[in-house]
Amino acid sequence: MKKLVRLTEEQIKTFLKEHRIEYIESGHGVAADHVNIKCPYCNIQNFDGHSMVHHLGIDLKVSRWGCWRDSDHRGMNILRLFAFISGEPLHILEQRYSGASALYVDDLEDKFYRALYKKEETKIRTELQLPSGFAPVSQSMPDRFVNYLGERGFVRDWVDKLSEWGIGYITESQLKDGSIIKDDRVVLPIYIEGNLVGYTGRSINPKSKLRYLSSKGFQPNAAFYDKLLKGGNILLIQEGFFDAIKFNIFAKNVNATAVFTNNLSDKLTALQFQVANLTKRYEHAFVFLDKNSMKQTLNLALKLSLPFKIFEMETCIIMETGKSQVKDTGDLTMKQIRQLEQKLISEN
Repeated sequence: MKKLVRLTEEQIKTFLKEHRIEYIESGHGVAADHVNIKCPYCNIQNFDGHSMVHHLGIDLKVSRWGCWRDSDHRGMNILRLFAFISGEPLHILEQRYSGASALYVDDLEDKFYRALYKKEETKIRTELQLPSGFAPVSQSMPDRFVNYLGERGFVRDWVDKLSEWGIGYITESQLKDGSIIKDDRVVLPIYIEGNLVGYTGRSINPKSKLRYLSSKGFQPNAAFYDKLLKGGNILLIQEGFFDAIKFNIFAKNVNATAVFTNNLSDKLTALQFQVANLTKRYEHAFVFLDKNSMKQTLNLALKLSLPFKIFEMETCIIMETGKSQVKDTGDLTMKQIRQLEQKLISEN
């Protein structure tokens, strides 16, 4: 069970006033013992021209909150809402209100997640196996793989570090029709609580028509989940596994998971449970995509109930000669990753 603070009516109203958040105490859609504000999540999404309605209610008795336009915009932890509104880190708000009365609820704030996860858990295909010929990456693998990973910034001993994070490779792939083709890929298996739930392979051939090839029925899950459960300072939620693995190997105080999507649907998934279970173990957690993915970043941050940061290569890092075409963190060198890490730490 997780301890959540329950704020008083005065504390809630004071916070809203301090942050210039307009609220109403009566009128259409305002329940008893509630105040209503303009839903900040709907404002971001610009809901069909009606985002300015006061349609998010805050329960002044138990600190619950919810939007009556979108059932996903709700929660038991009012400090998450306040963190989203103010931009302040959640742990700072928790410290500020540490003397407030306690309300005990499930770890994930909302029983929907736990019930959903158990449902999804039963779908894990225990018969799923790694692709034929899978082997951990190493300096002794074929030169074409060593060269490819070297171009991605993993040279010498760093190649062996990849195997510690589960990265492997294959030289053949099986297509949907059952046929086997020569196909060089770097493969990431995805384990959730020790169960292999899927894998995805990135072609090392720039001319390949299938850039990524995944296991049958592949669903977004949190990459490196089991290894990230140890917790730490900063956790980044990114889209691609090469983006994430750069931080896990090169950074010292920043870890990252990849969620393989930037456009979650309104339907709750096990991925949301996994991300929630990871983020509570870190001091700070952000959705972290590149600056060309603003819309996707906002959507992902909303669905995962997390703050976000935008990666801007011109201001975050000192570009090195020959690296002017960097598009995302997956293209950064070790030096650039560590420089970006220091920027993230200094901002928090």
